Amino acid sequence: MLISFLLLGYNSSHTLPPLFDSLRSQTCQDYEVVALDNASADDTASVLEGTPNLSHLAVSPHNLGYAAGMNQLVARSAGSIVVPLNADVILDDRFVENLLRSFECGHDVVSPLVYSGEGTDGRIDGAKIGISLDMRSVHFLPSAPVRPLKQTGPCPAFSRDLIDRLGRGRGNPIFDDVLFDTYGEDIDLALRVAREGVPVHFDESVVAFHSRSSSTGEARAIFKTGRVRQNIIAARYLNSLLHLTRGRLIAIVPLLLAQDVAVVLLRSRGGDRSVIRDVLGAWKQVLQKLGRTLRARRAAPPDPRVNSLLKLPRFRLRQA
Repeated sequence: MLISFLLLGYNSSHTLPPLFDSLRSQTCQDYEVVALDNASADDTASVLEGTPNLSHLAVSPHNLGYAAGMNQLVARSAGSIVVPLNADVILDDRFVENLLRSFECGHDVVSPLVYSGEGTDGRIDGAKIGISLDMRSVHFLPSAPVRPLKQTGPCPAFSRDLIDRLGRGRGNPIFDDVLFDTYGEDIDLALRVAREGVPVHFDESVVAFHSRSSSTGEARAIFKTGRVRQNIIAARYLNSLLHLTRGRLIAIVPLLLAQDVAVVLLRSRGGDRSVIRDVLGAWKQVLQKLGRTLRARRAAPPDPRVNSLLKLPRFRLRQA
């Protein structure tokens, strides 16, 4: 089996060298790296030329966004295992070896154990057990063994068979490129995996370290995150959410409104007066999608597999 690492670089020249060192140190070299520079303003493109086991490198003249960029990499990859890889991740020396062993057991989705930073203090980057109704990852450490309901974000692993099923054919897009910004695609993908009835296998022997670097400011990141979550709710999963909440979807609205208030305050403080127009325009789009989805509700019954994945916000009180 061959692992295809999908590496999307965007102003990542400072985080790539440690990642490359960890790739060179792998005890098993049965992997390829398919890379794309997403119109970086720094020298990421030239740094990517030194990627270990590089099978393909593309340089985009404009920013494609995460989803569209990853779709290109999926189409150009050849491995039977596909791993979308954050540029700020460092892999344990036995990551490839142990991941191959995990897939040999027949799993379709493997979620690695990801430590925060260098892992010296033992803190994990996240235990993404489920998804709350406002489309956030639910992080908590349960008192008893549970099956995770969402793959980890920095380096999840999928079988090629599942990737082809999600894309409805080999080489077809698996990420929704309508979700342009780099927040929320993993949640959308987790819900679609659930619709396929595929369980997520957590393997603590497959270890990585995530430094959580960011190229966007705090206010812009909050704004992007809110837009993506609202679009996911409005365009895709409204029927299931209405079923799960017995029609009380209105409970989510205060959460989204509070998020937008934070956006207005943060961006206005920085002198950005266009924020109100942005927020009102985004809500107009969301309400239009809500209307279309509600009109089509009778023709699209709720999906019980998605309902089992969504978790009520109260679970977030058990964060660790």
